[in-house]
Amino acid sequence: MKNSRLNNFLSYLFAILLLVLVAFQKHPSLNLNTSSPKKFENFSFLACCHHKEKNQDNFKNNSVKKTLDLFALTLNSEIHQLKEKKHLLKINTSKKSKEKKFNKKNQISKALIEEKLKPENSSKIKSKIKISAKSALAINPKTNFVFYQKNPRLILPMASLTKLMTSLVAMKYFPLDLVLEVPEEINKIESANGRLKPKDRFYLKDLIHLMLIVSSNHAAYTIEKNLNIVPLMNLEAKKMGIKNTFFKDASGLNNKNVSSVKDISDLVYYILKEKPKIFEIEKIEESKIKSLKGNIYYLKNNNYFVKNPNFLGGKTGWLDIDFQNLVSIFKIKEKTIIIVVLGSKDRFKDTEKILKELLK
Repeated sequence: MKNSRLNNFLSYLFAILLLVLVAFQKHPSLNLNTSSPKKFENFSFLACCHHKEKNQDNFKNNSVKKTLDLFALTLNSEIHQLKEKKHLLKINTSKKSKEKKFNKKNQISKALIEEKLKPENSSKIKSKIKISAKSALAINPKTNFVFYQKNPRLILPMASLTKLMTSLVAMKYFPLDLVLEVPEEINKIESANGRLKPKDRFYLKDLIHLMLIVSSNHAAYTIEKNLNIVPLMNLEAKKMGIKNTFFKDASGLNNKNVSSVKDISDLVYYILKEKPKIFEIEKIEESKIKSLKGNIYYLKNNNYFVKNPNFLGGKTGWLDIDFQNLVSIFKIKEKTIIIVVLGSKDRFKDTEKILKELLK
């Protein structure tokens, strides 16, 4: 009985000691004397204490690692934000640059539009100039700057100015060494110059020379009958956007071949860019052509400005003595200027009046 009580007492004492030691581990600030660790060497709980200390070290190490990882993550995040800011700054700078260019371009376009929308009778040349033409235009085609205009929207017969489009389409769509035969009915076609013999045969390039240098209606009719060229001429006008222009034949004898001075200047500018050879031919003073049958045709240019050093080419046309047309291209102060007069009583005199004012 006594032994049993003693055993119980020792168990209680051992338990209390364990509780004190555990409390010390959880609260290391408690002032217990642990200077003699040898007292605990024989107790198994020392291993437990050592395990806890190791866990605490691991915990500290893990905490340091987590702190470093968090710092690295924060640093990477800040670097990424800086890159994003730099990228956005670059985009904004590029956007502002593009907007600046766009606004500048719009200002130029607006200026050109305003120039085009000015009243018909406004003029950069002194208003004292008087011409007989029903409609006229002096323009820099590259910038659309109008130096002089009179009724520019008036639609009038083109007469032989038609041959500019005939030549353009012939050169654009057909080989120049193509051989064409003059129709049998050719003598029924009116032609003051460049009259051809029925059944004679020519290269297409020679017929174009006949049309441009002496305005041969026979040459234009031969091209029209062999190549059915008129639908192509109207198609080309549509593609160019010259809406007031229409062709009924290839020579201009038909009064239904109509246009405006602005449309004609657009056509001339297109030819200058795409087929400048046409106006080089227009500058030839004299030439001769030999048909494939051996017939020789002498050509003499009747354009008043052909000897003018500033003259780059042009085309004459007329319906009668009181309705004369003329297209002229001049190099003035390093600028290309197109002058068109329609329905004039003296086409060369009217053009010369405009030219003199431009040269001042």
